[in-house]
Amino acid sequence: MGLDQYLIVKRKNEKKESVLGIMNGAFPLGIKSEGEQIGYFRKAYAVSNCILEEIGMLDSEEDHNCKDLKLTKENIENIIDDAQWHLDEAVYEDDWEKIDWEDAFTIFNNALKILEDDPDAEIYYKEWF
Repeated sequence: MGLDQYLIVKRKNEKKESVLGIMNGAFPLGIKSEGEQIGYFRKAYAVSNCILEEIGMLDSEEDHNCKDLKLTKENIENIIDDAQWHLDEAVYEDDWEKIDWEDAFTIFNNALKILEDDPDAEIYYKEWF
């Protein structure tokens, strides 16, 4: 199987249920979500570690499989900074991980813009492993 990772936006005035999947939901994987998928990673373990560390879940024994983990604006800004650092310093194991960090930089900047445009929106991270 592996690790599928999603970034989801939930808007207060919009009750939207969707099925998460790869390629921005184009190929559904059968995981239901309240909200809109705005990002997807596949086996981006370094990005996962960054996110889980940011929200204090990296070393937690709490089961977070398929659970929505809320990210604050500050969390998102810190993840963007970390992604930028990895790219600037060329700190990644291979080209796949570089692509993961590039995607993270883009996806989390998009999430930040969503929060700036709609202060009532909430961003969640979800892993399926």
